Amino acid sequence: MIIDTNVYSMANKGHAGATNLLKNSTIILIPTIVLAELKAGFLGGGQNHKNSRIFDRFMVDSRVDTINIGYDTVPFYAELAVFAKKSGRVLANNDIWIAALALENKMPLATFDKDFSVFESFFGKDLIILE
Repeated sequence: MIIDTNVYSMANKGHAGATNLLKNSTIILIPTIVLAELKAGFLGGGQNHKNSRIFDRFMVDSRVDTINIGYDTVPFYAELAVFAKKSGRVLANNDIWIAALALENKMPLATFDKDFSVFESFFGKDLIILE
């Protein structure tokens, strides 16, 4: 499963739904975009070293790996971006890249961001919007 930034953040804050989702996942893929968003949040917050240490421990879990945008991701991004625009929905570019990675790799996508619901027709049951 590919997770959005907010899933890690909420699990780290003890949110039961996010924590259980991560505990029960056999594979957790972290897009490099999510890595960058998290690191920026750590740097901008008051507990950079503490949060970085916790995140580093999370990243060494054998079920956790990173996933990168590549040339093959681009057509998925383009299709999603155009679809969102035609649907009258404005999503952050980072969110579209995260969704594109999930589609490209045929992986479920977990997020708290309801804006991703515009992509339900692409993901079906593989779009997990937590509350």
